[in-house]
Amino acid sequence: MKLTLRTSAAVTPLAAPLPAVPPPMPLPAPLAALPSPGQPQTFGALLHAYQAEVLSDMSPDHQYQQRILCAKFLRELGDLPLADMTPDLLRQWKATMHTKYKTSTVHRYMARLACVFAYALDCDWIPVDPCRKVRKPSPGRGSVRFLTPAERTRLLAACHQSRNPHLYLIVNLALNTGGRKNEIRGLLWSQVDLAAAVVRFVKTKTDRDRAVPLVGEALPLLRALAQRRSAERRLVFPSRDGQAPAAMEMAWRHARRRAGLADVHFHDLRHTFASYMAMSGASLREIAELLGHSTIHMTMLYTHLMPSHTHTVVERMAAQWLTTENTEDPHAE
Repeated sequence: MKLTLRTSAAVTPLAAPLPAVPPPMPLPAPLAALPSPGQPQTFGALLHAYQAEVLSDMSPDHQYQQRILCAKFLRELGDLPLADMTPDLLRQWKATMHTKYKTSTVHRYMARLACVFAYALDCDWIPVDPCRKVRKPSPGRGSVRFLTPAERTRLLAACHQSRNPHLYLIVNLALNTGGRKNEIRGLLWSQVDLAAAVVRFVKTKTDRDRAVPLVGEALPLLRALAQRRSAERRLVFPSRDGQAPAAMEMAWRHARRRAGLADVHFHDLRHTFASYMAMSGASLREIAELLGHSTIHMTMLYTHLMPSHTHTVVERMAAQWLTTENTEDPHAE
């Protein structure tokens, strides 16, 4: 049958059939049919979301350390549904960790695990936080390994003999500023104020920018290096192509072995700076500010190195208030 188009003038046959009418667009699924945030998901999926949203705001050094912990969680617990992550299961996992690691290490694992579950609770992916019903082991007091003057001299001499052109100044800066390894390796010239003799550490592990005076041999060494650098070089310690911080791990290991200090870690240079500050009479608040500690609790590691300073403070208090000559009532009007 041939279709025709009726008009007021005449009926004209169509040359071709009309195109088919397209089907109507499907309606969006009702909200009730969409996946619910509380629907069970695997712990591995939670870890990936946590890393993408939370770790991205941390400093590169802190990200690296936390991703190592998350990788361990993923290997051991990643396949489990969130619904199976009960306090009993976490207690069993903690007991297994105690057979492999020190108590302080287990505490660090549990603390990071608690952060992951707190994030899941904020996202409404779990109804309760299972970590809240699991006792965390004691973090321990921690240990402080700092260099004696003789050890420091041997280490600097070994670094001076290294083939790595940056190692000596990197170690010198660590001893003079208390900077973390990656804070110093990634240091930019824009963070170094040679006129004011100050180095500024930004995007740190604790997200607390801080300025530390440049003193000792580090200052003239940096000034000499600044005179030799090209204008386009942003990094103080660049790799050969200038695009990344210089590698130093192998050179550092050789230097400490040559100095007979195989038990010394790079972070112990930071402990050395803080310990020297404590023994020089600095207050805990001053040390915390220079190290960029987020809480004074972290700085309490160095209190045992401050006996002479605290002794002077107590003597001053006793002289003012505990002598027989002082009979004045401080509360009297």
